[in-house]
Amino acid sequence: MSDQDDIAFGDEIIDRLQLQNLAQLLGCIPDTFAKRRFSDLVNLAEGVPYGNAKLVCQFAQDVCRKFVEVHQVDAITDLAILALESGWHQLNPLDSKTIEMLHDGVVTHLANATSRTIPMFNLLVTADETAWETDQLMRLSADRFKEYSGKESGAVSLSDPASLKALEGIPSFLMYELAVSNLNRDWVRYGELRDIRVAGTDLCFRFTEKGRFARSVILEWSSRLGIDSFEHNRTHWAIKDGGIPSILLEKLVLTKREYDVVYSFAGEDREYVERVARYTKEHGATVFYDMDEQADLWGKDLAEHLDDVYRQRARYCVMFISKHYAVKMWTKHERQSALARALQERSEYLLPVRFDNTEIPGIRPTVAFIDASKVMPDELGKLILQKLGRPLSDH
Repeated sequence: MSDQDDIAFGDEIIDRLQLQNLAQLLGCIPDTFAKRRFSDLVNLAEGVPYGNAKLVCQFAQDVCRKFVEVHQVDAITDLAILALESGWHQLNPLDSKTIEMLHDGVVTHLANATSRTIPMFNLLVTADETAWETDQLMRLSADRFKEYSGKESGAVSLSDPASLKALEGIPSFLMYELAVSNLNRDWVRYGELRDIRVAGTDLCFRFTEKGRFARSVILEWSSRLGIDSFEHNRTHWAIKDGGIPSILLEKLVLTKREYDVVYSFAGEDREYVERVARYTKEHGATVFYDMDEQADLWGKDLAEHLDDVYRQRARYCVMFISKHYAVKMWTKHERQSALARALQERSEYLLPVRFDNTEIPGIRPTVAFIDASKVMPDELGKLILQKLGRPLSDH
């Protein structure tokens, strides 16, 4: 930096002290990659319309402070750069009030986003040799909650049930004490928790499995994950600081989906759907069709079981939309579970088939669909097999 009092920044003069403060904040960031990304942000500021440079510089300082506070450098720079690229350059340089509103909104957004992205993961260990072998409600004694946890867990407390939400949707390991005698101890389930709540002396929750690690892998990585050796032999729930290394995730054995496709439909449309289900099943697809599952469904809590089926157990959900589908209680339940899964997927999960133009909450009109009035059941079955990646020549 030169010795002059003012420095040209875009088309405006910024006082040297302001940029010095910015440079000092930048120096607090230890990550070289993050510094480079932040430099990109500052460079973008040079292209903003005349009259905005001072505010952009202040904005950059606020972003930099967030770097220092929470160290979520990648996520914050992505958000900040996006804000500049999509918002600042489109504004009239004289519209200072709008610019200030954008500035305040983005900084608030940054604060909210970073408060949710502090890296943590759950580690649950039990001596109950069948505790994790269910797709239903799981539980662990609440008196072992937060043992051997990191500093980031400070805001989570059993006395504040709402704070337990912070533990949902983050990486989670379920494993058994090494002293457990059955083969379950040799595998560690990996996924995410949901619906965490206190029930008497226990903590209850549901679990979405993404895959499993061999126990030997977790033992090898324990030190890097902050897991002490004695934790492998004590029932407890720890909330550990940090994320899961990508190299470790490469060793994850992904959970195989039980069904290729699940069908969600109203009873009034069964005749058509049954022909589709029969065709796909006869040609090798594993399908969930209610009439084939009666023995398995007998006695189950259908609300829990169907939620698991439509949210976790299939590659695709074919949704048959009609005026009947829109008003049924069970189709609404299936739809909500399927939509929850669709929100988590990077690729399509819901495959709509329409009998009519009925609008369904959560299904955007821009989503491509198949018109059942123009496609015979067997033809739809062939399309489903194609979607599953099975060459037609095999069928």
